Amino acid sequence: MHVSARGVGHRFPTGDIYRRVTIVVTAYDARGALVAGDTFHFGRDWDAHRASLRSRQAEAMGADSRLSEVPRELRIACPQAPARVHVTAEYERGASADGDRFEAFEQVEILDRDLEATRAE
Repeated sequence: MHVSARGVGHRFPTGDIYRRVTIVVTAYDARGALVAGDTFHFGRDWDAHRASLRSRQAEAMGADSRLSEVPRELRIACPQAPARVHVTAEYERGASADGDRFEAFEQVEILDRDLEATRAE
């Protein structure tokens, strides 16, 4: 599956620093059993931002995972062809973040649906 910030005109999410988008992709077999899944987080690198403020240098954007108009492919390792793939996406606002730890105080669901199951060869 591909994701992007199409039509936004800038990286997403943006605004105050503690915002991110979390996308969860899950695959199920024909009986409805979970066969694979993964969680993807997209946001600004808070540690790099803090370091740039302390050093008064330009922010290193290499670890910035926010979405842009350039599509990104999300893949999960699936041991068998799934019968159903489900995707949820949440926009999260937080009060603080440190490394991989993110304290969300507000979450807004922006996507919750099944996608056509495809398997890359």
